[in-house]
Amino acid sequence: MKVNDIDGTKAKKIYVRQTSYDSFAYNDITKTKFVSQRSVNPLSPTYRVRDDQGSIIEIGGIPGSSPKKLIERKNGQFF
Repeated sequence: MKVNDIDGTKAKKIYVRQTSYDSFAYNDITKTKFVSQRSVNPLSPTYRVRDDQGSIIEIGGIPGSSPKKLIERKNGQFF
């Protein structure tokens, strides 16, 4: 009484998908993230760019775009 020729009489092979995922690794949480070097001061933006010789220079700081410094009095109070 062999039933091997009838479909569905044998258990199917279990295919295990092989991945590189490790559920015990916390690298997605603990790894260092990308940190940008951009300037985020909207009132006084500065930009680092390369000039014609290839050296990095900083541009920005438009003269007259910021208020004057407070003048200090002799007794330490500002006016």
